[in-house]
Amino acid sequence: MAREVGEVEYGLTRLEAAIRRAGETSPKAVFASEELLLAGVKLDRRRRTLAVRFASGARHELPLRALRLAFPARSARLDDLRHGVVLTLENGAAVEIASDLVLHRCDPDYRAAHATEQRTAPDFGARIRALRRASGKTARAVAAAAGMAPSNYARLEASKHQPRVETLLAVASALGVPLEELVRV
Repeated sequence: MAREVGEVEYGLTRLEAAIRRAGETSPKAVFASEELLLAGVKLDRRRRTLAVRFASGARHELPLRALRLAFPARSARLDDLRHGVVLTLENGAAVEIASDLVLHRCDPDYRAAHATEQRTAPDFGARIRALRRASGKTARAVAAAAGMAPSNYARLEASKHQPRVETLLAVASALGVPLEELVRV
């Protein structure tokens, strides 16, 4: 079944919205993105710490060992959006550290607030299985039509992994249903 680019984009937009809705557990975010904005960073190589200052005025110090870096850090700077720190390692590689990771590691209030969110990915497996059974097709036939190994398709129906958008598009096509029908939650 051929699709126009606009139809695929529309389907992807609907899919992304469905995934967001399924993952939401509270009407508002616990920490607004403005609270994740960084104002400064300082690498203390002697003490092996990363001092991070947030735009809100909060300051946190993160031990570098908590980051489990492959090589020692040589320098640190804010990323272009000021929502992360870019560490340059001794081997020349760059590692990005998100501001929410710093908060998660250093701020017990942030950690506690996000522990209650328990965001889970939507479960498409049962829906896919029900649509397949309603179509009268075997799992092996749908897997073949979608270009998947039967074992991977079985894992999909059993909700053992979260599928990529491309996989969902292929399965929807194999079942002869629109993507929206496949991901309805």
